[in-house]
Amino acid sequence: MAGDGWRKRLQLALWPLVTLGDEVLPPGDRRRFAAVTREREEAAVVTFHRAPPAGPEPAMMHLALSELAALAHPGLALPIAEGEVDGRWWVVELESPALSATERLRRG
Repeated sequence: MAGDGWRKRLQLALWPLVTLGDEVLPPGDRRRFAAVTREREEAAVVTFHRAPPAGPEPAMMHLALSELAALAHPGLALPIAEGEVDGRWWVVELESPALSATERLRRG
């Protein structure tokens, strides 16, 4: 990723929902950032994945999360937002002790 143009586009996509903070993990297969929700000032985490084929296909992840949301299980900490920037999938999750839906997807 050359420059920080992707970060500015990510913040623009997230602007109505959260303020993007510092990166919380070193870059790898995905980047994770601290964030704060604008409305309630709750701690959140933004995960920005690599573009396919190295990262997940945004349309497939959207479908998988939609199916999980349909379960409406209280034990699932579902993302509060998800989308795509430059062909790369991003997801916003509240910080929670519960296992997140995206972590459940990763584990299978």
